[in-house]
Amino acid sequence: MLSFRLINHASLQVCDEKASFLSDSWCKGNIFDDGWSLLCENLDEDTIELFNITTCVWISHEHPGHFIVSFFKKFSHLILKNETKVLFQNTSDKRVLKFLKK
Repeated sequence: MLSFRLINHASLQVCDEKASFLSDSWCKGNIFDDGWSLLCENLDEDTIELFNITTCVWISHEHPGHFIVSFFKKFSHLILKNETKVLFQNTSDKRVLKFLKK
């Protein structure tokens, strides 16, 4: 059975018995030169718990509310440790791919 849970802003978790999929992981911090903020930020502990069951992260596009550089820098150790797949479309400039590989 599928379950759906709103994590924050555009971030959604979709789970079944075998996998947990996380989209657009803006959980903390401001974007657009501090012009946008979340109504409620997620605690780091909650994000870590979420990542311990996440098998795949999908970035819908490079917009700052969907591709959060600070999130990937802060939690890259969990992505690597848990071998979490990160999905993003193929682009000609490959900026996101280069950043994620780094």
